[in-house]
Amino acid sequence: MRRNRRDKNRIREIAQERIAVLTHLARKRLEEGNAQLAKRYCQLARMIQLKHRVRLKKEMGLKYCKMCYIPWIFGKNVHVRNNSKTHCTEYACGCGYVKRYGYARGV
Repeated sequence: MRRNRRDKNRIREIAQERIAVLTHLARKRLEEGNAQLAKRYCQLARMIQLKHRVRLKKEMGLKYCKMCYIPWIFGKNVHVRNNSKTHCTEYACGCGYVKRYGYARGV
């Protein structure tokens, strides 16, 4: 059975809602101290994202580490640095993964 464009859009909306719920639950479980369950929730959210080809918003992408799938809690397991030499903001996870976002130079 062939799906039309409206069905695909509806499926992607549902996928985005599920991803948002899973990332919220993962953050909650990590704050409670259950890191393994938080990691599993982030893995499930990533699998849903890949299966349904859903692009995450920028703020949703900053919610977990792409290498170890642990939700980021700033000040606890992630350190934020502004590097003036490379003009980027660095998010360093406890596993060693560093995510860099560039910012514009001041004129």
